[in-house]
Amino acid sequence: MARYYDSNIGRFITKDTFHGIEDDPQPLNLYAYTKNNPVMYIDPSGHISIPRFGSFEIIGLGIVTILAGAIVIRGVVISGSSWLYQKVKGFFAKKTAVPSKLKTGGEVKTPETHPGEFTKKSDGSYVHNKTGWKAKIDKSGHRGRHYDMSPPKGKYGDYHNVSPGGKLF
Repeated sequence: MARYYDSNIGRFITKDTFHGIEDDPQPLNLYAYTKNNPVMYIDPSGHISIPRFGSFEIIGLGIVTILAGAIVIRGVVISGSSWLYQKVKGFFAKKTAVPSKLKTGGEVKTPETHPGEFTKKSDGSYVHNKTGWKAKIDKSGHRGRHYDMSPPKGKYGDYHNVSPGGKLF
């Protein structure tokens, strides 16, 4: 549904159809837009404001915004020198590219497509014999059955989701 804006008063003159979230009182004002802060927030769905710069949706955390030297999680600023910042920043770092020795054609080798190239470890994961990359079955249930493929010295969050048949997603 379209909302009508009156530029003379600087407000919407029709109510938002989304009635907000109890834990966040700002959107409960049905005449407001992006928490009354359109410089820092956008509202692509028309129902919820999200930070404009470097924002990511993380299940369990919600919207996370990366700024220079800080992270904002649910409106709380975490300084770049904090323990949590140091742990979380690697999650957003550029991922290590899958090496060519671990690819065949346009797909990634997996323990199912190239079983002779992987060694199974006691924890149930596999290690690629030539590259040292680790393949671990993701048991979270999201995205269906797949492997988390990570480099030998990968940081937290430095992995690729790969289907058993070798497709990256």
